[in-house]
Amino acid sequence: MLDIDGTTHRSKAHRKRPGGDRPNAIVLHSGEGDSAKADIDTLTHTTSSSHYYVTRKGKIFQFVDDSRRASHTGPTRYLGETGWNDFSLGIETEHNKKQNWPQVQLDAIAALTKHLAEKHGVPRERVVAHRWIRRPVSDEHQDPTNFPDPRLRRFITDLYPKAGRGDLFRVTTDDTSVRRTASREDDPIAKLNEDDVIEVEGVVQGQPVSGDARWMKRVNGQGFVHASLLEPAKIDAP
Repeated sequence: MLDIDGTTHRSKAHRKRPGGDRPNAIVLHSGEGDSAKADIDTLTHTTSSSHYYVTRKGKIFQFVDDSRRASHTGPTRYLGETGWNDFSLGIETEHNKKQNWPQVQLDAIAALTKHLAEKHGVPRERVVAHRWIRRPVSDEHQDPTNFPDPRLRRFITDLYPKAGRGDLFRVTTDDTSVRRTASREDDPIAKLNEDDVIEVEGVVQGQPVSGDARWMKRVNGQGFVHASLLEPAKIDAP
């Protein structure tokens, strides 16, 4: 049973989710403060908030109920969506760029993330770093720091069972269209940005584009993207 302290610290910076009370994404952060106390004060006594906070000793606090909207992302655009506060859960952590990541803390983050992903049915591609979704890109929001993209993607991948897991691909071009079928004749059902990372369950043959008939089928029936617009995402730790 995961030990989560949901009473010691609570934030008032939350409100109703505009699209319903069930989240479908998880955002990983690092607090970047000088101490857990400084982070917690910010996240419970200002207009900033998060749903969870994990200390360097592996203690997990819950500040906001999952069903409520917290303010942890700022302006966002990723996977063709903006306003990630509306539908995501925020996990803040006691860490700044001068520190390492203790194994006990990593274990607690992994356990919490896996618990929330299973509880709410969050797909692997929707467990993300704050820096991946932040738009416009900001030097001040590169969290979680000291956690390079390949290592973080491997960390997330290892939380999901291998059976039925797709491969991760990076979008190489802005304004990339997702089609309902493997054909350019369909109107786009979504638009993706360069550096978005999607999960693909397989390659299918569809309408050729410049002689290439390969289309990537996204997991969970989320449409098709032409293979020329994707490349494998790196998930091997440096």
